[in-house]
Amino acid sequence: MNKKRREFIQKTGIIAASTAFTPNILLSATRAKKEKLGVALVGLGYYSSQLLAPALKLTKNCELTGIVTGSPEKIPIWQEKYNIKDKNLIAINCGANVNFDRLRHIAERANYSEAREALFAVSIPEKAGSFKVFCKTLGKRNVTEFNYRYSNEKEAQIFVGVALTGRDNERLEIIRLLNENNYAVEDLTDNDMAKLHTRHLVGGHLNGNQSELVYRFEFPERPGALMGFLNKMGNRWNISLFHYRNHGSAFGRVLCGFQVPNNEKTVFLKFLDTIGYRYIEETNNGAYRKFLN
Repeated sequence: MNKKRREFIQKTGIIAASTAFTPNILLSATRAKKEKLGVALVGLGYYSSQLLAPALKLTKNCELTGIVTGSPEKIPIWQEKYNIKDKNLIAINCGANVNFDRLRHIAERANYSEAREALFAVSIPEKAGSFKVFCKTLGKRNVTEFNYRYSNEKEAQIFVGVALTGRDNERLEIIRLLNENNYAVEDLTDNDMAKLHTRHLVGGHLNGNQSELVYRFEFPERPGALMGFLNKMGNRWNISLFHYRNHGSAFGRVLCGFQVPNNEKTVFLKFLDTIGYRYIEETNNGAYRKFLN
């Protein structure tokens, strides 16, 4: 849209808005001749700031006398520009003011405060199939997050989130269950560092000279979806990198690294075509090369 067209639309919008604000004959007849009709604008976005407010300045029988906004920081600007009295200012402070950038953070914090998700650090054997055995141990519980990076040949440290239906009682039951199955577990549910930072930092460069292939996968998100994914992946190749987070979307997304010997790459690629999931190779991705390879 060029400049002249924008100016034309803005001017015609102002004229249309000012016409809409012109009181009808009956309304005018019921007021004193010098009295103007006070108008309050609800919401101070583009339509109010660029069309309605300027239009009100052009009308003879109306004036802007009040505003209602969810952005309190705009009030001083509007008050000075349109001489609005303090008694006609309303600032709304509620959840409706939250933008989409903050919604995920709020949802995640709500899960913890309402005991709907538990976070654990768990040690599992570093061998093919360990992920699947661990998920089976959890039973039918929904895994909400799974982060892991290969570090040595003996033991793997995983960061795992589990959805709770039984609140703290279930969280304690999960800890008991894992301990009974010889897993070393640390409860991170109330650990602010873990919730705000560590979960995003699980990773690092691959130790040793192992040959690693990295892929992104997408699969339909539903209870047990992660277990279904692991079942299809099998135990032939060791998983050296794993990142999964359930965001409540229609599809689950996993970043996965595999230790695949050079002489088995062809077989591995044929295997991927049989699992039925959409996949994209990321082995040469710059972000992977700089921070994870």
